[in-house]
Amino acid sequence: MEQQPAPLRVLVVEDHPGIRSVLVRAMKEHPAFAFAGEAADGVEAVGVAERTAPAGVSLDLSMPRRDGRAALPLLRALLPGAAIVVFSSEPPEAAEDVLDLGADAFVPKQAGLDALLDALLVARRDATGPRSLSEVGGAGEPSGGAAPSA
Repeated sequence: MEQQPAPLRVLVVEDHPGIRSVLVRAMKEHPAFAFAGEAADGVEAVGVAERTAPAGVSLDLSMPRRDGRAALPLLRALLPGAAIVVFSSEPPEAAEDVLDLGADAFVPKQAGLDALLDALLVARRDATGPRSLSEVGGAGEPSGGAAPSA
């Protein structure tokens, strides 16, 4: 019988308290995930990431102090093997931008919580291999790609 991987320890970065609460609860209750910490903006996110070294990050883009676009390269540098999924209400056109900044996937908030959880698990699997085709001599987007909008 195949052994299940350890739960993915996820840092939740979201400025809206209600959404953050739902995401934190999902990380605590879903058997495939474990709660690593939470942050209301990109400044807090970097500090929490330094202290907890999560294996996954759910990252909002529109936040005060340091938004997700500014925090993303810092988080990627701190957590090179982590699954980083942007979960945002910005239009799907933002996907290309955040993938270029180091995200593994973009999930529109309209797609819902299950889409985010699925994207984190897919990005976790992809983190064991090359992050992008360009790192193995080709060109292309980081693995994971943009999640389809609902």
